[in-house]
Amino acid sequence: MKRIHLAALGLSCVLLAQGAWALSFKTPRELVKEFDARYVSGATVTDSLQFGEKKLPLPAGKWTVSYAHAEVTHTQIEGGGVDYDTGAYGALSLVKLDDAGHQLQARLIVTGQLSAAKSRGWYNLSGFCEPLNNDYVYQQDVRSRNEHRQDCAATYLSVVRPRAEDGKDKLEVAEAAFLAQKGVALPAVIIERASFMSRYMDAINLHYGVNMDLDTGKPEKLQFWSEADWKKKALDAAQQDLVKRVALQGDALRDKIREALDY
Repeated sequence: MKRIHLAALGLSCVLLAQGAWALSFKTPRELVKEFDARYVSGATVTDSLQFGEKKLPLPAGKWTVSYAHAEVTHTQIEGGGVDYDTGAYGALSLVKLDDAGHQLQARLIVTGQLSAAKSRGWYNLSGFCEPLNNDYVYQQDVRSRNEHRQDCAATYLSVVRPRAEDGKDKLEVAEAAFLAQKGVALPAVIIERASFMSRYMDAINLHYGVNMDLDTGKPEKLQFWSEADWKKKALDAAQQDLVKRVALQGDALRDKIREALDY
């Protein structure tokens, strides 16, 4: 199955302009250390997420950390060499399981900067702001693609399954391994609403997904969402309603985060 790679969309723009963290309360290394200590695999998170210096609201329910990674970013000097630390970057995968802990109900992936970048530098445009030619992309929205403020989103079909180490990013491999260890049934078909938001050099990548194969409102003729032919055959009205509902849920979360970050 074709797949949108999170790394390609979110990890390409992590370099901050020189001195971007000067107004931060904590150094990049302190932010990374705190992030690694707080979000260990299996930890439970509810209500809100402390993403470095940013406090992000969470959808209702108990979320479990399946993967977390943070690192210090640097400014590359032309001609070789590395300047001093200029920021901190984090990637986090949260999953919501059923009461028995054997079925994946939803997932939330957040990637972006832990430090509060104040630089007037700009990001390169996210992949969400460019046309996505993927068979499983249902909808793509571009709200703003100005250099200093970008706001783009996409709704697409994703599949969580055991993945080989070769050619896969750390988040995908670690997330699938965590679910397999927990005995969660794989593959799980996910309808995801992903958003990219940035204001100057400060950016957040957000992926909110729901396992629609567990939805009681799913059309009876469709046993699994993976049976849906998204491009060659149009979704019927009931299927479209379900996909749109996930998009609305993802957008509602995105709006709360956008407001919290003043993007």
